[in-house]
Amino acid sequence: EQDVEDKGSPVEANWIDVTDSSIEVNGVYHNDIVYARLKNEEGTTGTYTSASIVDTTKPTAGTLTLKTGTSIWNQTTYTSGNWTTSNVSVTLSAGTDGQSGVKTETVKNGNSTVSMPATISTEGSTKLTVTTTDWAGLSSNSTTYTINIDKNAPTISSLTENTTNKNIQGVARDTVSGIVAYQYSTSS
Repeated sequence: EQDVEDKGSPVEANWIDVTDSSIEVNGVYHNDIVYARLKNEEGTTGTYTSASIVDTTKPTAGTLTLKTGTSIWNQTTYTSGNWTTSNVSVTLSAGTDGQSGVKTETVKNGNSTVSMPATISTEGSTKLTVTTTDWAGLSSNSTTYTINIDKNAPTISSLTENTTNKNIQGVARDTVSGIVAYQYSTSS
């Protein structure tokens, strides 16, 4: 709170009676002017003073809840950055701001805004970024969530025998998440 020069008179109809000299001013935003005046027992009004409310604290970003499964009965928590073969449902829990209050919550995939709740079904990596903005125009630090979906199994297109050294070689492919392990089995 800081004192500022008088920027005119307050609107007479906007005065609110309070019982304490310390007041909490809800709904006052960055650079709004708050006026105060006193009345004595006889009803005489004293002079008023003004102060500017300055919100300099960034809000805290909202959080995303990520789940896999087709209904609320079989959903499991999905951890950002892991791979899954299922669609991922996304819900937003609001961010917080202890001063001017939360004005907007934004979830983006690149430059595109994503409406909440959402379902991510596209194969590959999807990055969702959450930002909260308060009424003072301050934005939170962004939080990014990565959703990795690969719905198709890797393929082996050929197996060939190298008769010289008795090795079997295969051509394997997974164009989305990549191959992390190779296995083989024999008939005996």
